[in-house]
Amino acid sequence: WKLAYGKADHSDEERRKRTSANTYIRNAKALFAPKVAKHLSFEVENPFHGIDFFKRQSHRYVSQIDAETLLDAAMHELDQEPLKVFLLALMCGLRAGEVDQLSWDLIDLEGGKLNLRNTRFLKLKSETSAGSIPLDPDFLALLRGWYAKRNGDFVIEVPGRPQRRRDYRCQRHFRNLYEWLRNNGITAPKPLHSLR
Repeated sequence: WKLAYGKADHSDEERRKRTSANTYIRNAKALFAPKVAKHLSFEVENPFHGIDFFKRQSHRYVSQIDAETLLDAAMHELDQEPLKVFLLALMCGLRAGEVDQLSWDLIDLEGGKLNLRNTRFLKLKSETSAGSIPLDPDFLALLRGWYAKRNGDFVIEVPGRPQRRRDYRCQRHFRNLYEWLRNNGITAPKPLHSLR
């Protein structure tokens, strides 16, 4: 299982699968650890004893995009809402859910920063996701222009509601951006994540 699971078509997927396999093996071994075994009314040998882990994978991020070229193309080719999604991911490192539920009250247009925190709409992935992100002056100027013409509370404007409950509010804009990113050489399974 370990060897079959750890194989993949490309190195990024293989790295992820090997990391996951190590987690599964570690958790399985823990079921039979001495701390757990002492609470059992019977003795059992750890069936996972002797199963080695894959070599620890490097999690150091190496960008595979030319951000400057991509940014220049986006400014000329993307419609306003997909452009906002693109810039929030690239310039601020936001996740899809954070972009989707980002409200204008989190952006300090005077102070030039985005104050990321939980709101009634936005639930951050972790506590460490919260914080203040300084905004590039050119991006800040764009945000001020969009704020002046806003039609609601959210930075990304979407008419209507998502078709399914689990869909992002901005699903249509994400799809348009993903298609554009793939046409511009981004082949990662999660194209928005590659901008972060």
